[in-house]
Amino acid sequence: MRVSMICLTLWASGAVASPIGDREVGLAGAVIATGWEPASAHYNPAGLALLKRSSLSLSANAYQLESRQLDGLIQGILDDGTVANSIYRSDGFMSFPASLLYTYPFSWGDWQGGLAAGVLVPDAGKRHEVAAIDEGYWSTHLDETTRTYVSVPTAALGLRRGRWALGWSLNLRLAEIEEQIYYSDGSIGSVDSAIGEDFQDMTLRQLDVMTLSAQTVLGLQVALGHGWRAGLALRTPGWHLWSNGTVNAVAFEGMPDWWCEPGEDATPGCWHYSDVQGLAKTREPLQGSVHMGVGWRRPGGIQAFEFRGTHWLPLSREDVLQIEVGDDEDAQRVDFGATSVVLPEAWELALGYERRINRNGVARMGLAHRWENKELAAVEAQIFDETWQTTGISLGYAYTRRSLKSKGQSTTDVALRFEHLTGQAVGLQWSEGGFEEEARETFRLVRGSGYRVLCVFGGSFDLTGSD
Repeated sequence: MRVSMICLTLWASGAVASPIGDREVGLAGAVIATGWEPASAHYNPAGLALLKRSSLSLSANAYQLESRQLDGLIQGILDDGTVANSIYRSDGFMSFPASLLYTYPFSWGDWQGGLAAGVLVPDAGKRHEVAAIDEGYWSTHLDETTRTYVSVPTAALGLRRGRWALGWSLNLRLAEIEEQIYYSDGSIGSVDSAIGEDFQDMTLRQLDVMTLSAQTVLGLQVALGHGWRAGLALRTPGWHLWSNGTVNAVAFEGMPDWWCEPGEDATPGCWHYSDVQGLAKTREPLQGSVHMGVGWRRPGGIQAFEFRGTHWLPLSREDVLQIEVGDDEDAQRVDFGATSVVLPEAWELALGYERRINRNGVARMGLAHRWENKELAAVEAQIFDETWQTTGISLGYAYTRRSLKSKGQSTTDVALRFEHLTGQAVGLQWSEGGFEEEARETFRLVRGSGYRVLCVFGGSFDLTGSD
């Protein structure tokens, strides 16, 4: 007998969410304690209570490239000792057409406050993942392409009295997900074609579904004196509200001729063919997180820095993909993929610094390091660990124009972020000496690497014309 293997499904972590805003990207998201811009509606709504101007803020024309790879995650060993390596590779291109926020400051007795409303587009693009073993007699291949578009209408409120500020925001996440998966597991050769020794199982699945979820953020900021501030933001796990979609699948299943009784199937190899269409319902998992920051910011935006720590809470959903295909017998032979997802806990530390370099320009820099630990569930109900560490540097620049006529101002921002990824996972060696012999397993450490590049253009326009 040649080689057998099992297939792993890798899930992206919610901790890899793309940053929103322009100043925030340049500071690596270190704005929990010292941020009071429109994007505070997303990071820490308590910062809205310190708004001084009514403004319209826009972030647009942003893009993100990502690639990561683990070589030899699964290895199969042939009888002659030849090793067939698996390849796990993930490549993605995400674009963010627009993030639009309107902010309005107000007073209410002894309270100062700020309101924000708008639409965020945190994800829009596609990701391609490949996990394959394409050498030797036995072959398994998983090829998955996912296209996602996410629109998030948001409303936020911040209130301040004295040195304390509180905030709350509500986000509705409308996600459209188009997914195409090709899965193949079977031999790619033949020992003796006369007896039909080769066989192949293949599934092609196409999923098009829309989901609606809600998520809230609770925020706190405290002025500690002499320009020092502390902040805390709690992002709750998401609540599923609605989903609707369709699934189409085609499956081919074939076995060796000598496994079939005469007359059982007219096609050599006992091939079965299934073509299934049905309704798909899913709950998109939204991870909760805790963000803490402490920093210092001089009045007038001359200089600021902040240190931030973030912990993403682990989340497990056993019914993340529920597909209704009826009681058709053919549907029983279609493998629609995983029915659970685990979003692992993750940690990130970040440091952001900005300084005015001339009358109209502000330069920004941010450093961040993130740890992600996830569990990989195999078909054979075995669990494997995977860990990724990400080190990133952010650079940003803002240019402010002041209008003498309207006494207002407009700001143009650009930010770049570069991240280097290093990962490791528990790999598997899997081999058999024949149908009658027990399979043998060996585990080992596999290392990988990757990168991510993010670019954001944006700005804000002062609507009040007052300081």
